[in-house]
Amino acid sequence: MAEQEEKVGGKRKAEPDKDKKEKKTVAAGDTVNRVRNIVATVVWVLAVLAAVILAAGALVIVLDFNKSNGVVSFFRDTADSINFLGELKSFEGGKSADSKQSALVKTVLVNWGICAVVYLVVGKVLERIIRP
Repeated sequence: MAEQEEKVGGKRKAEPDKDKKEKKTVAAGDTVNRVRNIVATVVWVLAVLAAVILAAGALVIVLDFNKSNGVVSFFRDTADSINFLGELKSFEGGKSADSKQSALVKTVLVNWGICAVVYLVVGKVLERIIRP
Protein backbone atom coordinates (compact mmCIF):
# COMPACT_ATOMS: atom_id res chain seq x y z
CA MET A 1 0.00 0.00 0.00
CA ALA A 2 2.91 2.31 0.68
CA GLU A 3 4.17 1.81 -2.87
CA GLN A 4 0.95 3.01 -4.50
CA GLU A 5 0.33 5.95 -2.23
CA GLU A 6 2.51 8.90 -1.45
CA LYS A 7 2.23 11.35 1.38
CA VAL A 8 1.43 14.86 0.38
CA GLY A 9 1.20 17.41 3.19
CA GLY A 10 0.24 14.81 5.80
CA LYS A 11 -2.47 13.25 3.60
CA ARG A 12 -2.20 10.18 1.47
CA LYS A 13 -2.86 10.56 -2.23
CA ALA A 14 -3.87 7.58 -4.39
CA GLU A 15 -2.13 6.89 -7.66
CA PRO A 16 -4.05 8.87 -10.31
CA ASP A 17 -3.23 6.67 -13.32
CA LYS A 18 -4.97 3.61 -11.90
CA ASP A 19 -8.30 5.41 -11.42
CA LYS A 20 -8.23 6.85 -14.94
CA LYS A 21 -7.59 3.45 -16.53
CA GLU A 22 -10.54 1.89 -14.70
CA LYS A 23 -12.86 4.72 -15.79
CA LYS A 24 -11.78 4.37 -19.43
CA THR A 25 -12.44 0.63 -19.36
CA VAL A 26 -15.92 1.12 -17.98
CA ALA A 27 -16.60 3.87 -20.52
CA ALA A 28 -15.44 1.64 -23.39
CA GLY A 29 -17.75 -1.16 -22.23
CA ASP A 30 -20.65 1.27 -22.01
CA THR A 31 -19.91 2.53 -25.51
CA VAL A 32 -19.89 -1.00 -26.92
CA ASN A 33 -23.21 -1.75 -25.21
CA ARG A 34 -24.74 1.45 -26.59
CA VAL A 35 -23.57 0.62 -30.12
CA ARG A 36 -24.94 -2.92 -29.82
CA ASN A 37 -28.28 -1.56 -28.60
CA ILE A 38 -28.46 0.83 -31.54
CA VAL A 39 -27.57 -1.86 -34.08
CA ALA A 40 -30.12 -4.26 -32.57
CA THR A 41 -32.80 -1.57 -32.73
CA VAL A 42 -31.97 -0.77 -36.35
CA VAL A 43 -32.15 -4.46 -37.31
CA TRP A 44 -35.55 -4.84 -35.64
CA VAL A 45 -36.92 -1.63 -37.21
CA LEU A 46 -35.80 -2.76 -40.68
CA ALA A 47 -37.46 -6.14 -40.20
CA VAL A 48 -40.71 -4.50 -39.11
CA LEU A 49 -40.52 -2.05 -42.01
CA ALA A 50 -40.10 -4.92 -44.48
CA ALA A 51 -43.11 -6.72 -42.96
CA VAL A 52 -45.20 -3.54 -43.14
CA ILE A 53 -44.28 -2.99 -46.80
CA LEU A 54 -45.22 -6.59 -47.61
CA ALA A 55 -48.53 -6.19 -45.78
CA ALA A 56 -49.27 -2.89 -47.53
CA GLY A 57 -48.39 -4.42 -50.90
CA ALA A 58 -50.75 -7.31 -50.25
CA LEU A 59 -53.45 -4.86 -49.15
CA VAL A 60 -53.29 -2.82 -52.35
CA ILE A 61 -53.57 -6.02 -54.38
CA VAL A 62 -56.45 -7.40 -52.31
CA LEU A 63 -58.38 -4.14 -52.53
CA ASP A 64 -57.58 -3.89 -56.26
CA PHE A 65 -56.24 -0.33 -56.14
CA ASN A 66 -55.39 1.59 -59.30
CA LYS A 67 -52.14 0.09 -60.64
CA SER A 68 -51.10 3.31 -62.35
CA ASN A 69 -51.04 5.25 -59.06
CA GLY A 70 -47.48 6.00 -57.93
CA VAL A 71 -47.97 5.01 -54.29
CA VAL A 72 -49.70 1.76 -55.24
CA SER A 73 -46.94 0.97 -57.74
CA PHE A 74 -44.32 1.69 -55.08
CA PHE A 75 -45.85 -0.74 -52.59
CA ARG A 76 -46.46 -3.46 -55.18
CA ASP A 77 -42.97 -3.22 -56.69
CA THR A 78 -41.16 -2.88 -53.37
CA ALA A 79 -43.07 -5.76 -51.79
CA ASP A 80 -42.37 -7.91 -54.81
CA SER A 81 -38.65 -7.09 -54.68
CA ILE A 82 -38.19 -7.76 -50.94
CA ASN A 83 -40.04 -11.07 -51.14
CA PHE A 84 -36.89 -13.18 -50.96
CA LEU A 85 -38.78 -16.48 -50.64
CA GLY A 86 -40.16 -16.31 -54.14
CA GLU A 87 -43.44 -17.99 -54.99
CA LEU A 88 -44.07 -20.74 -52.47
CA LYS A 89 -47.63 -21.51 -53.53
CA SER A 90 -49.40 -20.54 -56.74
CA PHE A 91 -53.16 -20.61 -57.06
CA GLU A 92 -54.70 -21.10 -60.50
CA GLY A 93 -57.60 -18.97 -61.64
CA GLY A 94 -60.27 -19.71 -64.17
CA LYS A 95 -60.90 -17.86 -67.42
CA SER A 96 -62.86 -14.96 -65.94
CA ALA A 97 -61.23 -11.78 -64.64
CA ASP A 98 -62.74 -12.27 -61.17
CA SER A 99 -61.33 -15.76 -60.95
CA LYS A 100 -57.87 -14.54 -61.98
CA GLN A 101 -58.03 -11.70 -59.41
CA SER A 102 -59.10 -14.16 -56.71
CA ALA A 103 -56.17 -16.45 -57.54
CA LEU A 104 -53.77 -13.49 -57.49
CA VAL A 105 -55.10 -12.38 -54.10
CA LYS A 106 -54.66 -15.85 -52.62
CA THR A 107 -51.17 -16.21 -54.06
CA VAL A 108 -50.05 -12.81 -52.77
CA LEU A 109 -51.58 -13.27 -49.31
CA VAL A 110 -49.93 -16.65 -48.82
CA ASN A 111 -46.50 -15.84 -50.26
CA TRP A 112 -46.06 -12.29 -48.95
CA GLY A 113 -47.66 -13.19 -45.62
CA ILE A 114 -45.20 -16.00 -45.02
CA CYS A 115 -42.32 -13.74 -46.06
CA ALA A 116 -43.48 -11.02 -43.65
CA VAL A 117 -43.60 -13.53 -40.79
CA VAL A 118 -40.10 -14.74 -41.69
CA TYR A 119 -38.82 -11.15 -41.64
CA LEU A 120 -40.31 -10.62 -38.19
CA VAL A 121 -38.98 -13.88 -36.74
CA VAL A 122 -35.47 -13.47 -38.16
CA GLY A 123 -35.40 -9.80 -37.17
CA LYS A 124 -36.36 -10.62 -33.58
CA VAL A 125 -33.82 -13.45 -33.34
CA LEU A 126 -31.05 -11.22 -34.69
CA GLU A 127 -32.09 -8.42 -32.35
CA ARG A 128 -31.88 -10.77 -29.34
CA ILE A 129 -28.45 -12.02 -30.45
CA ILE A 130 -27.03 -8.53 -31.01
CA ARG A 131 -28.47 -6.80 -27.94
CA PRO A 132 -26.28 -7.19 -24.82
